[in-house]
Amino acid sequence: MNKNEILKILTKDARSFYNLTLADIVESTNDTVKAQAKNSAPEGTVLISEEQTKGKGTKGRSFFSPKGNGIYMSILLRPELPIEKTVMITTAAAVSVCEAIEKLTDKRPKIKWVNDILIDNKKVCGILTEGVVGQYAVLGIGINAFAPQNGFPDEIKNIAGAVLDEFKVNFRNELVAEILNSFLRYYKNLENNPHTELYKSYSAILGKEINVVTNDEILPAVAVDIDDDCRLKVRFSDGHERLLNSGEVTLRLEKGYNL
Repeated sequence: MNKNEILKILTKDARSFYNLTLADIVESTNDTVKAQAKNSAPEGTVLISEEQTKGKGTKGRSFFSPKGNGIYMSILLRPELPIEKTVMITTAAAVSVCEAIEKLTDKRPKIKWVNDILIDNKKVCGILTEGVVGQYAVLGIGINAFAPQNGFPDEIKNIAGAVLDEFKVNFRNELVAEILNSFLRYYKNLENNPHTELYKSYSAILGKEINVVTNDEILPAVAVDIDDDCRLKVRFSDGHERLLNSGEVTLRLEKGYNL
């Protein structure tokens, strides 16, 4: 990763908005940037690390973050959004990742609601937004840019994938810059839902059989629609329909495992 190479590709607005720091290794980029937020770091602070020792996924899971293979990035935001709109940060980031991958590769990424990016039914990116409503949000983006030389760990090898199978010089710098450029365009107008139609067009689950995961049960359903606020409309087997603001769904695959 090279800061100067990233800056070359950033738009003028993006260079003004973002303040980039690159690190060799951190425990968690999200945790580091949250600490900076509490110490009054400015909006647009960005931390990108070559490796994480305690990378974070959703629901307390870990995120596999080996050195040199991925993009592990967190962005400090101070949005003026009502609590029901904060999901738009995550969904705008998801669209931005998809757009950047499409621009730089021949891949067609898809979004598994609400925060995972898939290529060929394998997860290549996870997005985690944390923070304190009314104070700050930290947007974490973890991407498997290249397939690890020794493969993925056994516990995720059936569901994890990479954007590229082999290392490509400067690819990660280009991908970071394109994501930052795209995200800033949406973030500046987030209250008007500028990306929701694109988010829907990238969906991996519309019309598909899914499982809705709650605290105490797993409910089979069909993903029916995604509304203007990126809420997922599902229909259960009894015909009952429900709008999900947040939570977890898994995509039921023919191979016998859920993604």
